[in-house]
Amino acid sequence: VLEGARVFRGLDEAVADLSEVIGTSARQRDMTITIVSPEEAARLAVGTLANFARGGARAGYMFGSERNGLTNEDLVYADRILQIPTNPAFSSLNLGQAVQICGYEY
Repeated sequence: VLEGARVFRGLDEAVADLSEVIGTSARQRDMTITIVSPEEAARLAVGTLANFARGGARAGYMFGSERNGLTNEDLVYADRILQIPTNPAFSSLNLGQAVQICGYEY
């Protein structure tokens, strides 16, 4: 995996070849963007990846830092926002937890 890793100059370059970008955020945003559950995000990603296998689209998840998450400027690149249901008093997950939930097979 590490040998295949690529480094990008910016987020715009990192998502340029993706046709479906799912950003993650626990916060409510004053943005016009569809919010999806982990199950919906997984179905979208799997469908997009199936299309990729036939020579089509690519999908990716976008995670922010554990400290601050994604900014509104980051989320401009997202097609949808994934919100993981949590206790409202403790809505933030660490990166490992969020990735594990997104990687779960629904």
